[in-house]
Amino acid sequence: MGTNTKQDLRSKRGRPKGSFRDPALRAQAWHWLSELLMATGETDPRRFDDVKGAHRLSRGLPVGRRFTRVMEDGYDPRNISAGKFQLFDHVKKSRRFPQATAAYGHPLFKYMQDRDLGPASEPSWIRERLRPFGLTLMSPIEHDHARAFGLVGREGWEKGLIDWEVNVVATLAPLKNQLEELSTLDGVHLLVALHRFVVDTAPAATEYAARLSELLFDAAIGVSERYQYGREQHDTWRLLIETRLRRWIPAVRVTEDELSATLAQLDLFFDPTERNVAGRPKLGPLQVGRGRAERRWRRYAYVVAALKRLDTHEFPWKFAACTDGTRWIEQNSERINQHIRQSISKDHDVSELRGRKELPPVSMPAAVHELRRSFSERDSFHNPTSPRSQ
Repeated sequence: MGTNTKQDLRSKRGRPKGSFRDPALRAQAWHWLSELLMATGETDPRRFDDVKGAHRLSRGLPVGRRFTRVMEDGYDPRNISAGKFQLFDHVKKSRRFPQATAAYGHPLFKYMQDRDLGPASEPSWIRERLRPFGLTLMSPIEHDHARAFGLVGREGWEKGLIDWEVNVVATLAPLKNQLEELSTLDGVHLLVALHRFVVDTAPAATEYAARLSELLFDAAIGVSERYQYGREQHDTWRLLIETRLRRWIPAVRVTEDELSATLAQLDLFFDPTERNVAGRPKLGPLQVGRGRAERRWRRYAYVVAALKRLDTHEFPWKFAACTDGTRWIEQNSERINQHIRQSISKDHDVSELRGRKELPPVSMPAAVHELRRSFSERDSFHNPTSPRSQ
């Protein structure tokens, strides 16, 4: 079951940007590179491309920025030429880095692309991997048998019995107490399978699902911390946690307005002392007009904007009465956005306004205008303690 998660993020200026690849593919390539860094004790993948250093990963290869390309853009090492082989096969044939090879083919990355758990959807698979953590899964029939044979008691694990009372916090305590051991691709894969099993089997078991979702988030963040993911790498991983692991909403769309606002925010907090891979001063999001640098900033801005949209514990949409006022808002929302965009561009780039026609005004019908409240009336409407609401 494939998913079409591409979003056209072409710039309005310069060369077309095309569509970004599935972030799960970038995460797969980045994690492969992180495994190599951990195995070699290096902190900068550019060392692998350094001809002067003659790193063992680049011996016998022509000069090139192979590992650097993986770092900068999450390029698939299977599609990067390395002499007679592709980069992935070049590393694999050395037989010195089996962890990186295994991580690249980990089923968790496949799950993030097509949501197919395969064997991990079976209770027997989950049972086998829960046992090292002191847990197992019991079917309703098995639990009835345990009760009939007197193997169920209030004392639970303290006396080697099965819990008589279902206490979600206590039941999942062995997993929470071993969070560090779960902060691996294998551990996260197990928690994804367990969470899916609970949700699919008993949708009403909301407390179990919520606790497992929290454990899954903590373990997955632990992977990022263990491998010291970079800024974009970490935020992309967080996006995948929220859209592929804890829930399944792979095609998160962000508007051009959200993207522009995020770029402006990133520019506001940009550190001008940052350097690019060539050692030159790095340009901020609003300082680049085209090329790979702009594309990378827009790609990262998409991730940040998508996370911001997802970072809410409330239902973000609002139910409202269908009136002339709400219909007017629906019909004119895009025109209002156009005025906001033009207002923002006036503040950032006056040169862009040359030759641009002024937008037609947005007119509000008299019937709708009569529905408007003053700010003081709106305050009393939302604040029951206001004197006006008495």
